[in-house]
Amino acid sequence: MKKLWQKIIDFFKAYMWMKWVALAGGIVIALTAILVPLLTIDRNHEEPVSSSVESSPSMESVLESSSEEESSSIEDSSSEEESSSVEENSSEEVSSSAEESSSVEEHKHAYTLKSETSPTCTVNGEEIYVCECGDEYKIVVLALGHTGGADTCTSEAVCVRCGAVYGEALGHNYKNGYCIRCNAKDPNWVPEESSSIEESSSEEESSSEEEHKHVYTLKSKIAPTCVKDGEEIYVCECGDEYVVVVLSLGHTGGADTCTKGAVCVRCGVVYGEALGHNYKNGYCIRCNAKDPNWTPAPPEHTHDYIVEIKEGTCTVVREEIYTCACGDSYTIWFEPPGHTGGVDTCTKGAVCTRCGEEYGEALGHIYNEENGKCAHCGEKDPNWTPAPPEHTHDYIVEIKEGTCTVVR
Repeated sequence: MKKLWQKIIDFFKAYMWMKWVALAGGIVIALTAILVPLLTIDRNHEEPVSSSVESSPSMESVLESSSEEESSSIEDSSSEEESSSVEENSSEEVSSSAEESSSVEEHKHAYTLKSETSPTCTVNGEEIYVCECGDEYKIVVLALGHTGGADTCTSEAVCVRCGAVYGEALGHNYKNGYCIRCNAKDPNWVPEESSSIEESSSEEESSSEEEHKHVYTLKSKIAPTCVKDGEEIYVCECGDEYVVVVLSLGHTGGADTCTKGAVCVRCGVVYGEALGHNYKNGYCIRCNAKDPNWTPAPPEHTHDYIVEIKEGTCTVVREEIYTCACGDSYTIWFEPPGHTGGVDTCTKGAVCTRCGEEYGEALGHIYNEENGKCAHCGEKDPNWTPAPPEHTHDYIVEIKEGTCTVVR
């Protein structure tokens, strides 16, 4: 009995192992079917590839049907009738799908530009390409965004493309009485030397009322430019004077474009550096200039696979080889289901009901000691002899009388 139970446990373990292997194989095949189109889309244009994939015979469906056939054939391996019917049905489905796919002629798409809408600073544009078969795809050209112009001290930047106001006024940044960006004069500025002299003179006024007090006025002024410092000369009626240096303003405003550097809004000098075009999907993402060397990516070749089936057995792997006329091919392997059916007997192992091959191991006779017969098959033990009958006692009573003091 121990051997019988051990065989049953081993069979159950083997069945569960094959079931999990089949499940893992199905998952790998499904992931392959999903990732192959995604990797293809990354290499080529998204829309034409997706449309061609949808209209072509799906490799995903072939893989999914194969994984379903594999899992169903393995799960039903415990029953002879169910496994045989699944194998027949799966072979009929594969052969019919192969006939249908081979009968369809492959169409190669040739796309031409149907319509074009240019993008603006805030609205996306689009291009629609169409094939003579009616299939089409759309390319979205991203909005360009505002460009050019520059924020000033008192006003925002103005887009050189659409004229819209964007950005934010910078406000004045005064230094030495003048804004370092626009050269506007600070209405609240007082020369430092004048104020210091007036303070010192006020301090000494009490000690010397006759001391001269400097009162400075602007004598001459040279405005600074973008690259050259300016100056202001202040003079007192006594002849004393001092000079205030106004730092150069530096170039400002304008913006680098794809073809030239920024132009200073103050002096008109070109400074900065041209950015160069940055093409994407045939258009520059900054200025919307069209790429003269760009053409839409051709649609990807759609595989048309023909299947070749190599049947397996209970112990030999079943193969399905899919081959396209372009030379591409892949193979799906199905784990053998293993032997099934039949039972081990006392004298020989079980016989597989699917292939007729003997497998397992003979159990051996287990004889009953009482009647000498095997508990499995009822065959009599040739070495068994009946046990001698058990002896039955027949007692004779002998009585020894006792007394008041002697035991009877």
